[in-house]
Amino acid sequence: MKKYILNKTSFLLIAICALLLGSCALNPKDGNYVAQPFNKKITEVCLIKNPKVQERGFDLFMVKKLEQEGITVSEDKNNNCPYYITYVAHYYGIEQHITSADIVLHKTGDSSVQGKSTFNISFFNPAKYHAHAATVIPVMINELLPEQKK
Repeated sequence: MKKYILNKTSFLLIAICALLLGSCALNPKDGNYVAQPFNKKITEVCLIKNPKVQERGFDLFMVKKLEQEGITVSEDKNNNCPYYITYVAHYYGIEQHITSADIVLHKTGDSSVQGKSTFNISFFNPAKYHAHAATVIPVMINELLPEQKK
């Protein structure tokens, strides 16, 4: 019976393959989410569209998530909403993977920042291939408005 002994090169090759295959299952939640949460329930918000954000459906996914949380969304900033949301997103590639995004909640009137949610993912993180509006925005909204769940 022949014994198989792993030499250093074979072990290193197997370890690299396992690491690469394991990274395919990463979740976009592996990105860096940071929030300055707004700890009050809100019922209405105006969404200020950012024409520079061309990621497919970014604003639509935001409206959908806010409405799921019981918030009425107006896309007209002259609608006298008590709060309004601005956003910025950066992405790359044909598939428009989000590399960073900010969603900011402002108080109407004095424009003061009431809360902010930020997402960043490293260019070298394989999870970036799963970072689309549909997966990133719900987490960002949940972190920005934690009281909506209660």
